[in-house]
Amino acid sequence: MTAALLVGCGESGGGDPSPPPPAASVAPSVAPVPTGPPAGVEAEAVTRGSGHALLTEDSVISLAFGGGDNCWLTAQKLAAPDTPAWKVKQVDGLALGCAGSPALSGSTVLLPYGKATPGAGIEAGGAEKGVLALNLDGTHRWHTAVAEVNTVLGADDSFVLAVDKRNSLPGSSEKHTTAVLDVTTGKVLWSKPGLRPVGLDNGIVIVTDEKIDKVTALDAATGDERWSSPMYARGSVGLTGAGVVAVPIPANPGDITSYDAKVELRDAGTGTVLHTEPKAAAFPACVSDGETAVVCEVRGGGKEANTIFAYDLSAKKGSWSLPPAQVKEAGVTVRSMVRGRVFVWTTTQGALVDAVTGKQVAHTLPAAPTLVRGAYGVENDADAKSFSVHRLTY
Repeated sequence: MTAALLVGCGESGGGDPSPPPPAASVAPSVAPVPTGPPAGVEAEAVTRGSGHALLTEDSVISLAFGGGDNCWLTAQKLAAPDTPAWKVKQVDGLALGCAGSPALSGSTVLLPYGKATPGAGIEAGGAEKGVLALNLDGTHRWHTAVAEVNTVLGADDSFVLAVDKRNSLPGSSEKHTTAVLDVTTGKVLWSKPGLRPVGLDNGIVIVTDEKIDKVTALDAATGDERWSSPMYARGSVGLTGAGVVAVPIPANPGDITSYDAKVELRDAGTGTVLHTEPKAAAFPACVSDGETAVVCEVRGGGKEANTIFAYDLSAKKGSWSLPPAQVKEAGVTVRSMVRGRVFVWTTTQGALVDAVTGKQVAHTLPAAPTLVRGAYGVENDADAKSFSVHRLTY
């Protein structure tokens, strides 16, 4: 079925709102974790700030940039957002890495670090890079040196995926490192050069080859290959966090003049094809709550090819889609999913959609969170320069 996404008329301009100042507007008590699906978003933001933010049960933690290698991590209690709970630029002599965004695994914040050792006399100095784990009070938990790693790409309950995302110079022989660490101990489980990691999904590391025309799944614990598949050349692979991977495939593999694509949803662990969306494009981005559905926004090949579709995890079949014309007209962008409902952003406002049926349940929302935890949602801008936190209604 095709979902009927109603778009209200708003007075504001298109796209995301301009970056807000780092100041709080509301100081709520920290709400208990709700039991049902969200119904909307409160109009007034709880707090706003600079950088990229993630949520814990009672705080917002953000990594802000001051240019170059100058960045800092700040925590604000949601019950008292005007006063930072703590702020660090370095921990036990380890400077925070400024590449990428921090990751959260339970009560552990993960990000890269750097440590420089000055030279003495004619002895050259040295530099160390690796992964740093912090407690939720900003104190040191562990750190592990991993040569040339500068970005934490993701983490789950068991593993941390760290990579070197520097751009190689033309003709360079650099083979950038990809490493997986144990999230509890910081032990390096394995590392390999020359991979192009996409991310971590339910204990599986998804990578592409150098030509970006093949996707491979590696066991996060061992680095062993689980499965591989051809993909649309120089497309992208969409991860869901639900053990489902969206892989773009040429619709007509034998026709080198065709730009038509389809998207296969595959089991991340086995590679089994769960669903095929026949008329799609080469750049899927997906969200899921891990229980009800997977919803993918697929772009590429011009706006006429952009579409949104859903896969019902319980019924194990496709459930609804938005045609390209509707996606284009409303400017729909999928943001996040929680308890069976999807937050989307349109040209001027947010909306909330039932993930299984495609039925719109709320519109004219002041925000569409990119991440939800408990009673709050954080909206990070696309450039990781600012964020706002809103309390959700249930």
